[in-house]
Amino acid sequence: MNDNRPKRWTRTLDAVLAGVSILLLLIYLGVVYKNDRKYIADLADETITFMESVCQRYDNYELGNQAKTRQDLLEKAEVLTDFVARDQLANQDFLTEFARRGGLSGVLVLDSDQSEICGVDLDGRDAYALWKPKLEGASLKNIFEYPKKTYCGTMMSQDVTYEIACMAGGDVAVLCYIETRKIKTDVYEPSIDKILTNNTFHKNPVIIITDGMRILASNGKEIKQNIPVDKTPITNAGDLSHYEGRLIHLKRAHRSWYGKRAVYGRYYIYVFYPEKEVFTNMIALVLAGITVYAILCSFVLLLRQHSEKEYFRRERKQLNTVRAISSIYVTTAIFHLHRMEFEEILCSDRMKSFVGEKRDASEVVEILADHVIAPEFRKDYLDFMNPNTMRERLRGVKNRSAMFRDVNGTWYLCILIPQQIDENGEVRDVLVAARNVNDYKQNEERYKEELRKTARDAELANGVKSSFLRRMSHDVRTPVNGIRGMAVIAKRVASDPERVKECMDKIIFSSDYLQDLLDDILRMSKLESGEIAFEERTFNLKNILRDIKFFMEEQAEERKVHLTMNVDEITHSIVVGSPLHVRQIIQNLVSNAVKFNREDGRVNVNCREIGKVSEDGRVEYEFVIEDTGIGMTKEFQSHMFEVFTQEENTARTTYSGNGLGLLIAKELIDRMGGSVDFVSKRGFGTTFTVRLPMKVDFSQQEERREEEKKEFSIRGVRVLIAEDNELNMEIAKTLLEDEGAVITEAHDGKEAVEIFVNQEPGSFDVILMDIMMPEMDGLEASRKIRSLDRTDAQTIPIFAMTANAFIDDKKRSRLAGMNEHLSKPLDMQEVVKMIHCYCCADRS
Repeated sequence: MNDNRPKRWTRTLDAVLAGVSILLLLIYLGVVYKNDRKYIADLADETITFMESVCQRYDNYELGNQAKTRQDLLEKAEVLTDFVARDQLANQDFLTEFARRGGLSGVLVLDSDQSEICGVDLDGRDAYALWKPKLEGASLKNIFEYPKKTYCGTMMSQDVTYEIACMAGGDVAVLCYIETRKIKTDVYEPSIDKILTNNTFHKNPVIIITDGMRILASNGKEIKQNIPVDKTPITNAGDLSHYEGRLIHLKRAHRSWYGKRAVYGRYYIYVFYPEKEVFTNMIALVLAGITVYAILCSFVLLLRQHSEKEYFRRERKQLNTVRAISSIYVTTAIFHLHRMEFEEILCSDRMKSFVGEKRDASEVVEILADHVIAPEFRKDYLDFMNPNTMRERLRGVKNRSAMFRDVNGTWYLCILIPQQIDENGEVRDVLVAARNVNDYKQNEERYKEELRKTARDAELANGVKSSFLRRMSHDVRTPVNGIRGMAVIAKRVASDPERVKECMDKIIFSSDYLQDLLDDILRMSKLESGEIAFEERTFNLKNILRDIKFFMEEQAEERKVHLTMNVDEITHSIVVGSPLHVRQIIQNLVSNAVKFNREDGRVNVNCREIGKVSEDGRVEYEFVIEDTGIGMTKEFQSHMFEVFTQEENTARTTYSGNGLGLLIAKELIDRMGGSVDFVSKRGFGTTFTVRLPMKVDFSQQEERREEEKKEFSIRGVRVLIAEDNELNMEIAKTLLEDEGAVITEAHDGKEAVEIFVNQEPGSFDVILMDIMMPEMDGLEASRKIRSLDRTDAQTIPIFAMTANAFIDDKKRSRLAGMNEHLSKPLDMQEVVKMIHCYCCADRS
């Protein structure tokens, strides 16, 4: 019974609060309703006052218009009586034309007996019959009794209102009249209807002005002017005179209005507001009141339910905690240390099979150590899980953990978490949880192994780096030493031309080797950084191979090696690809075959197509480079594609190779989607087989004619050379002047632009522009020249001279406006040929 009293008290309090709230809400609604009615009554009074002033202004305006109309009628009547002959007054055609031109509705001419002489009415009525009933009136009758007397006024005849003017003269009287609705008014003249439609009123009232019989003006869309008052639901409300000054509530045809009616002079003014406009504030305030009421009710409910929600929140929190632990840990239990009891919370089936119904904490630990834990971890497990020492080990700490492996090799993490601590700081209960961390442990082992591997790789990389620098130092210093030594010897034997020529040949040979070494190192750098760019352009594969044969024949002759090349089995020689890299691959392999050969050895190069052309126009080309050289051992073959790898270091002393050629060729073949195989035996030679896929260009398969060999002359060609290195400038100037060219020097890009600007257009035939220069580099200088506003700025050939010979370097020079790209050291025959083609082709 005691439990029910608080509930009954709560229900009683709820009922009282609800009743008080409803009463306050009703009072609130009454106040709002009264205020809205008072506000709309005041607003109607203001609108009526405004409309009264409008009617007053309109009446004043109408009086002026009426006087003007009457004066005009009177003047027309005077014209007819004083200036028109009697026979014309009897002429109906004359009167009709007069009325039409004068804007009259009609004219009636009477004699002294008030008999009709002649009459016309433009609306087709009988003018005499229209006005005969009015002739007996005192106003018109006196006109005939007193000649020259006039009458003007407004009369109604046959339910039509007219403005009339009558004048007697001699023995006749003339009556001119016009229907008031036909009086022409200016479209810009004010009227009550215009004022209503051109003004906006607060809360959109329906305003109607009547004369008691017809509607004179209204802003209602459905209420037309001049219709009877009984045709509108507002003006057809009966006698409203007893409501004067009070708010009227009208209900018509399921519609409702609140407003007022007022009488002003000859006008009846109605101002009524739609019900939805009257109580807009009330609706908003009622909604606000209901909202406040709902908020108060909700607040009360929240207060009442707070304790229950808090209880359920704690329950859900505990449930979620258990679920979370269950999803992470395979086993959870409580050790009650003060009783040395084991309480199961969540245990795996495997653990239950061993523990059963046992509740002694020490016994459970012993059972798990014997049946679950791997032998090598049992001692550590027993020490960690010992309930007798657990209280002391957990004093002052939040938790302790340890990792063990079970008999199946699975790793588990065991955690001890104090749960209850007494007033002396002693741990009474401990939560024990076990979690499977096998994946984590395996990942940790893999990570450690990766760290060890990374360390080994770093150590190996450092060794490779040291080896690279050591070999680079040797490979660079050796030809440099040869160049310097031959230069010293040449100076000493300057009087012996044969010895000087021999020294110069060796210097050139050493410099060629040094250039090849630098080119190979740059190519390797580009390959490793991924910056190498492959072209997609049309070229003649047979011509590339013939050029390689021509280039390598001199080297083969020097080493007394017989070089042959067979390209007859190539059917489609015009292909699309990267000719520079195809040349590098084949030339590197052929060069190695020549270098590492014996005297009277042979190098045979066979090229052919494999299979048919695919649907997308691709075909595979096979290049077989076979030599009778020294061959390679099996040990060397396993790492032959590594940096600076050579089987015999004696080759370095004779500049035969630098150990980069095979690696570069292999990288380029892989990047181009090809393959390379080899067969080699020590002392019997090596055979390389390279396969490269390329696309056939069928549009240009006819063999291109080889250019006829001819002498190229640049005699008289005016050349501007921009070069900051004095030695390079001297070499280029001397060689070009030997060919007959006229040279102008510029020692940086800025000076080259200034010289070109200061000379007359056409002063130079070609510009040789170094790329890397102080003040202004060659690319910027070329852009400056191309942007000049002169005739030769866009047409003069500009050739880049640079040690940067990669495809992306050529693209940059093209974008800067250069025509060709010449790689250093300059091949003077190629330079002369190129200048001739650009500057002298039209002369020959």
